Amino acid sequence: MCLLITILGIVFGTRVTRRRKKRASSRNSPPGPRRLPIIGNLHQLVLLGGQLPLHQRLRELARAHGPVMRLQLGQLRHVVVTSAEAAEQVMRTHDLAFASRPSSLVLEILTYGRRDLAFAPYGDHWRRMRKLCVVELLSARRVLSFRPHRMEEASKLVAAISRSSSHEGVRLKPILGTFANAVVCRAAFGKPLKLVALLDDAMVTAGGFRLSDVFPGLEFLAVVSGYRSKIEAHHRLLDSLLDEVINDHMAKRRTNSTAKATDGDQTTEDLVDVLLNLQQNADPASPITMEAVKAVLQDMFLAGTDTTTRTIEWAMAEMMKNPSAMQKAQTEARSVFSDNVTEEGLHELEYLDAVIKETLRLHPPGPFLIPRESREEANVGGFDIPVRSQVLVNVWAIGRDPRYWNEADKFSPERFLNSTTDYRGAHFQFLPFGAGRRMCPGIQFGMVVVQLALANLLFHFDWKLPNEMKPEDLDLTEEFSDNALKMRETLLLIPVARRIGSP
Repeated sequence: MCLLITILGIVFGTRVTRRRKKRASSRNSPPGPRRLPIIGNLHQLVLLGGQLPLHQRLRELARAHGPVMRLQLGQLRHVVVTSAEAAEQVMRTHDLAFASRPSSLVLEILTYGRRDLAFAPYGDHWRRMRKLCVVELLSARRVLSFRPHRMEEASKLVAAISRSSSHEGVRLKPILGTFANAVVCRAAFGKPLKLVALLDDAMVTAGGFRLSDVFPGLEFLAVVSGYRSKIEAHHRLLDSLLDEVINDHMAKRRTNSTAKATDGDQTTEDLVDVLLNLQQNADPASPITMEAVKAVLQDMFLAGTDTTTRTIEWAMAEMMKNPSAMQKAQTEARSVFSDNVTEEGLHELEYLDAVIKETLRLHPPGPFLIPRESREEANVGGFDIPVRSQVLVNVWAIGRDPRYWNEADKFSPERFLNSTTDYRGAHFQFLPFGAGRRMCPGIQFGMVVVQLALANLLFHFDWKLPNEMKPEDLDLTEEFSDNALKMRETLLLIPVARRIGSP
């Protein structure tokens, strides 16, 4: 019976899709690979993808069909952008037309009905949340106020690596994850929280492919299969933890027993305090709901932990594979700092800054930017993009395109020395954090954490590969999972503590 209903749902959805196609037949649609009835191009990504991760597979298809490529995935129309010029048209020329986000069952549940910033549809709520984040939560002054927390956690990172040192090697990722989690949690919640495991479990459940993802008319399958109830269970656990944190803050505000959250002293406020202040003083005509507060806090944690951890791990891996880069970065760090690494001196680490940029070029946090959805018809690369098209920008492919980069697959931080190319959305050949209205607002917060961690790793330790492995044998094969670029093999290194004062 369920199978019959599924088939009928697919047939009905396909007829609706065909009617839409007929209405759009006069448009100059982007080229794309040949589609099959009902499933569209799903077979080329799910069934025939071979050994290539999705971002690499889409680059190969774009080489055959062009930098603005149409894909039909079930009932959903996608446009894949694989050039700096087309990306600029999407995120600058027609930024407002592509300012919204597509929805999904998972997002609706985990983000409180898309009341967050990252996945909210374009509109009044999103504009209010964006202003709140840029002006109040992630301003330069606010980020600076969290410096003592970052310095303390950086010292703990160095101590943890020293304790873990062994001849077999240390798995960097778990230690870096603990560091990033602590930094973000102390800034957001005032104390470390064990959110990582809860969010990881939720992401594992949310991952994978389901028919209802590309056939929205079959959403009932998520109920029948028990998938929806699993996502809702994860959401309840996360919601309960956030409720506990917020209730603690509200109790402290009432008793005024700790650092006053209402006195305007930014040095004592965490992000929960800031959001509660804003909620209390919000215009009654446009209130900030508790669901929005929790959704934004969840965004902050998600964006600030895994992304930071992966970037640091990739940077260390690339320097281990390229010993000359490691030597230059270490020499620089040890010439700038004498006894300890300080944030005040990070701006002097020009070569390390180039290492980070080159790492982000080759290994952006997500090979695709969060999908945009067109609010109105627009022309990109000479092709008409209909309303409600989902646009994927393959920043991984653009970052390795030889049209923009010499020796595009080579790790060469020197390309960024004496260069104005930056990751803040003005250079469309280099878009690890996007551009335009939907660009990541937390760049400043995230990058200072990455710089501080790497500077400490370079200053306090020399690094070796285990088992007398040669640099050229280090496996940097990428793995695509949950829209993240991960190392297939976890980085295993041997740290050798350096005596302060030695070269």
